[in-house]
Amino acid sequence: MHYIEQFLREHPVLTGALLAFVTSLLRLWNRQGSWCNKLIDSALCMSLTTGIFYGLNYFSPLDPKVALCIGSFVGYLGTEQIKEMILRAIDIKTNSNISGTLAETEDDKHPGEDDHA
Repeated sequence: MHYIEQFLREHPVLTGALLAFVTSLLRLWNRQGSWCNKLIDSALCMSLTTGIFYGLNYFSPLDPKVALCIGSFVGYLGTEQIKEMILRAIDIKTNSNISGTLAETEDDKHPGEDDHA
């Protein structure tokens, strides 16, 4: 157990990514849908956490422990919520309605997706 704790302290970005995975999995625990989809969403939250951290770190050096905060934030929101936030930001910047257009096409592609257990 000591080795795991030491490893996680020495690799805070990985710890933040794992935190995103666990937080996302707990958020999705009682929702309908397959476990495969829940695991994929949680893995995407891990990827988003590392991508966001290294993207921000490129522009301004950050303490690696910031990855813990990013990981909990990304895991709590989830990939769908983050996608909606990004699309709304694009809508505001470009004065368009891309988020509404994409939402309509996704509804047409996946009717009744939530019906699976």
